[in-house]
Amino acid sequence: MKSILIIITTTLLTLTANNLRAQSKAIEVVDSLLTSKSNHELFTGAVLIADSNGVLLSKAYNYADREKKIKNTTDTRFYMSRAVYGFVGTAIIRLAQEGKLKFTDTLSQYFKGMPAGDKITLHHMLTHSSGLPHRDMLKREAQGIRTFTDYVPYFRGDTSYFKPGSTAEISSGNIVLLAAIVEKVTGMSFQAYFKKTFLIPLGMKNTVFAGADAAAFAPPQFAKPYAKSDYGLIHKALTMQKVDTDLLSMWTSTNDLYKFDSAVFFCKMLEEGFVKNMIKGYTTGPLVEGAFSYIWHKTHTWYYTPKGRSSTV
Repeated sequence: MKSILIIITTTLLTLTANNLRAQSKAIEVVDSLLTSKSNHELFTGAVLIADSNGVLLSKAYNYADREKKIKNTTDTRFYMSRAVYGFVGTAIIRLAQEGKLKFTDTLSQYFKGMPAGDKITLHHMLTHSSGLPHRDMLKREAQGIRTFTDYVPYFRGDTSYFKPGSTAEISSGNIVLLAAIVEKVTGMSFQAYFKKTFLIPLGMKNTVFAGADAAAFAPPQFAKPYAKSDYGLIHKALTMQKVDTDLLSMWTSTNDLYKFDSAVFFCKMLEEGFVKNMIKGYTTGPLVEGAFSYIWHKTHTWYYTPKGRSSTV
């Protein structure tokens, strides 16, 4: 069984005025390719391509709900999966910018009894170099968990995978505890803080946490996940069950991602120095392609300032 890739992407393309014709042609090629893939059931989703001057392509392809013949739009909500990790990292960086925490703070400063808590720093957690174990978030209902802080006791009996700073391996444990730190520092649930600080100010009306916005969890607002089988495309009900019980189950649209991307990387929500620190490559490991920056996975990044594009970092 092969999964159909559902993509939400905000890609920044930067070309000079002399290349506008080539840029337009490139966009036509991308649109033609995705249309062809969509017609052959090889692509389903929405795409947004922009440069520093604005949106170059914003288009949706194929169906959000095949059974009801509901087509995708640029406002259709897609499941973020691990991409939501970047939102958690951005929240931590915003709090650091406000002077409410430091990247050198240790985990034990916030929660006692954590494995290697006096050696693990927020920097380690942000760069997946802490050694904290993965935490299965699917069973939260059975455990009576309602916030990320409720997860904290379940880490106290764990042991570290490796010495902090010695290597890097992606782990949801870092994300869960970073979100719990946001809750402790702000006195709010992570979802409430993120909504107040980012979603409302940026007008991200199509971005929701499924668990916190269960009433909105219905077509046509959400794209259903499908997989290819010997019997055609089938709805992946298990995936829907998983994301509906996951505290990090965020859904968003390409239009909203563009608002968030622009606000962060054009230094509207974060100061330039913090943006540079956020996207700098810090750690790598045997299973890591590229490097981990502050939660964001770095391969090659341009960022923008109010004065225009800055250097690669």
